[in-house]
Amino acid sequence: MDGLSGTELPDLSLDARKGHYRIRLHLAWFPWKGEKYGTQRLLIMAYPGPGDKVVTYRRPPKRR
Repeated sequence: MDGLSGTELPDLSLDARKGHYRIRLHLAWFPWKGEKYGTQRLLIMAYPGPGDKVVTYRRPPKRR
């Protein structure tokens, strides 16, 4: 659940299967034309995977 808006979020598990999962997140940022702010699009993928160890394969570049 999103605590700020009260929106109930979907269950990302595979058929409510218990166990460990891997989460992959892709972020795309879209600036609004002529505006200070923009919007973002998230693609969240969840799939069964081994262990509790957090693995970061690629970190985003540091902003200047």
